[in-house]
Amino acid sequence: MSEIGRKKISAKADQFTESVIREMSRVALQYGAVNLAQGFPDFPCPLELKQAAYEAIEADVNQYAITWGDRPFRQAIANKVRWYLGLDIDPETQITVTCGSTEAMAAVMLATVDPGEEVIVFEPYYENYGPDAILAGATPRYVTLHPPDWTFDQSELRQAFNANTKAIIINTPHNPTGKVFTRDELSLIAELC
Repeated sequence: MSEIGRKKISAKADQFTESVIREMSRVALQYGAVNLAQGFPDFPCPLELKQAAYEAIEADVNQYAITWGDRPFRQAIANKVRWYLGLDIDPETQITVTCGSTEAMAAVMLATVDPGEEVIVFEPYYENYGPDAILAGATPRYVTLHPPDWTFDQSELRQAFNANTKAIIINTPHNPTGKVFTRDELSLIAELC
């Protein structure tokens, strides 16, 4: 294939579209609309954060953190988990700090899902869940949440599980519907896993 005829994106990236948030931000800017697609602070940064940043710059705290997160921060998370949930978590081996949930989900998918496996995703879904599965080489299997209560058909969920199922994405409250899964629903999911 010649340079000119070469595809500009990978076969993986060709399976999903650009971020809805990114597109809506462009449209909002184009029409001078209020952008509800992306969170933008409409207040000044708190003075305490500005002061902490200034002090860190003055103290030459300017090195990259290790890729799984700053050690004192991971220790603070472990302490809170111990206090709040009563669990002893090793901050050196069981905690990873990411730049938000989008990065966390991509990291988890890449770390746990192999090409050819399948990931169950409830739909509607946060726009990155399908692409994250695809980037990990997996096939997303969608199970519909039906309005107005955003319930799922138990037989549809059972059929989605098979020998290739590696993961199911569950967040409760669910993004974007706000649905809180019931104990019975979570028990069924646990049984299927």
